[in-house]
Amino acid sequence: MKRKELKSRAKKVVKSHYWILLLACLVASVIGTSFTGTLDFLGVSKDDRSQQTVQEAAQESSGQPTESVGFGYDAVLNAIVSNNLENFKKRSDQEMTQEQAARQESFGALKIGRSRGALALLVNMVDSGNLYLMMIVTLQSVLKSEFLAQIIFIILSFLLILFVWILIVNTFSVVYDRMFLEARTYEKVTYRRFLFLFRYKKLWKTAMVMLVREIYLTLWNLTIIGGVIKFYSYRMVEFIEAENPDLSPRQAITLSRRMMNGHKWECFVLQLSFILWDFLGVITLGLSKLLWVNSYYTATMAEYYAYLRKEYIDKQGEGYELFNDRYLYEHAPAELLEETYADLLALKDEPRYEYSQKNPVLRFLQNVFGVTLVNDESEMKRREQEVKDMYIVIADSVTNARSYPGRLFPLGSSKSRKSAENLGYLRCYSILSVIVIFFFFCFIGWAWEVSLHLIKDGEFVNRGVLHGPWLPIYGAGGTMILLLLYRFRKKPWLEFLMAVILAGVVEYWTAVHLEMTHGGKQWWNYDNYYLNINGRVCAEGLIVFGLGGIAVVYLLAPVIDNLVSKIPTKILLPVCVILLTVYAGDAIYSSRHPNAGKGITDYGKNMETACYERENLYLHFSLSQGNRIRPADRQRS
Repeated sequence: MKRKELKSRAKKVVKSHYWILLLACLVASVIGTSFTGTLDFLGVSKDDRSQQTVQEAAQESSGQPTESVGFGYDAVLNAIVSNNLENFKKRSDQEMTQEQAARQESFGALKIGRSRGALALLVNMVDSGNLYLMMIVTLQSVLKSEFLAQIIFIILSFLLILFVWILIVNTFSVVYDRMFLEARTYEKVTYRRFLFLFRYKKLWKTAMVMLVREIYLTLWNLTIIGGVIKFYSYRMVEFIEAENPDLSPRQAITLSRRMMNGHKWECFVLQLSFILWDFLGVITLGLSKLLWVNSYYTATMAEYYAYLRKEYIDKQGEGYELFNDRYLYEHAPAELLEETYADLLALKDEPRYEYSQKNPVLRFLQNVFGVTLVNDESEMKRREQEVKDMYIVIADSVTNARSYPGRLFPLGSSKSRKSAENLGYLRCYSILSVIVIFFFFCFIGWAWEVSLHLIKDGEFVNRGVLHGPWLPIYGAGGTMILLLLYRFRKKPWLEFLMAVILAGVVEYWTAVHLEMTHGGKQWWNYDNYYLNINGRVCAEGLIVFGLGGIAVVYLLAPVIDNLVSKIPTKILLPVCVILLTVYAGDAIYSSRHPNAGKGITDYGKNMETACYERENLYLHFSLSQGNRIRPADRQRS
């Protein structure tokens, strides 16, 4: 083995697939699979505070000087074990209030609010540990026993953490190793490979293999020297699973042990050759690891695995037939690919339906916004042709050896073509469908906000500027995402990003317009929401709009369009005309007599109340726990 050759090939792989491999390593570092020090350059995590012991709280209660008590899940467990949970509650509540007050700073128009909204509440509760305390209090109220509530909390939280670690954290190494192996051979690795184990329904089996491996390593670590040796004996388990996730724990571990026989020192030296890169990572606080080293190291290990695999197959070691994914390391013969993907390649020979809209205005609307006059026979044929074009692109990528041939995966892959229903989001929408979709989202938005107000304040409030059961900002936002972002539909991640930007622009401009035309009245205000801009838009709302936009484009709009297409035009057209007429009348009337009043535009009073909302919650929680309340807190409340 020549390390320089392995590293040289690894560099080429990383350079040709930089962004997708960078993303894979970034996800691994975020969820804690590996590369856990990569994000150190972003600053010290608040979780570090949880490493402080709760004995500090006990010192404070005895009058001794102390630092701030730890926070987070670990600190809650420490508090339970050391019987200092009551002290932790007091300090946690105080810290939550202080943290909230300290995060009201502004960066120009951007406000870091921490007292309103679900996102701010979640951030505050996680930072302070109150989220975990709330769970304990809930269990205590149900079980009527503080001791039993604490025991159940520990057991349930442990099982949840274990579940996440087994199924997500511990298996993701197999996923990104698979991506690196495919990147060695093919020039295109898609984002769908993140769902590799889900697609072939091998997540649980792979999770068991990785769990058994960790148990073996833990037991061997008790022998000190044995742990070091077995670490290298089992080093290739995740790569073996990435190639063949159908193996049992015994098969995968035994195969790795046999592969590494006589190569442990060699692997150690290969890893040791990255020591200067690791030192650079320490100097840059992990930034160099994120941008280059992590991908470079994993690509090198993938090359090393391919080298060991070939050597083991050449000498026909015991169990070598389990290395059965041949086309993960070499391109399949053109004849085999053409035979396997014959049904998709045959689409090229079918007569292509060329839809030529003679009217330039209608052609522009169709090509730019995905809007057609009616869903006639020609539109249905055009829609079917778009689906065929996507299949042709897939077939070309595979048969030209640019991407891995999924149908040749040894575990089997369905050769049936996906139904057009899954690709229905590429369609164009008729004008009548767009009108129905607009009013559908207007009503859903109105029902959503009315329901929220009803649940929160216990009273019905007709939300919005208009008097009818519709909020046009939801309808306009939904249809604008559907039409203006028509060209981004083939890339869901880009569709989401553009939906967030578009929704933010629409909401901000609408807020400014309403304030300017109605004497400064506000129909919504996000002051003190987490990450808001002048109180007109906030991170919480934009995330919801982005996710809603994805749901609109890929699920809701196609379903609505399918239903609308079944309604005869002679019925649908009058309904749309009536809706537009009533809506126009409401808009004209509301321009002079807008819907306003309590729960709608009285944000002066609402904001004053919101300032004390967090304090009241704090005092209520403290009183329920029998804590003493400072006179200043009681007076302020």
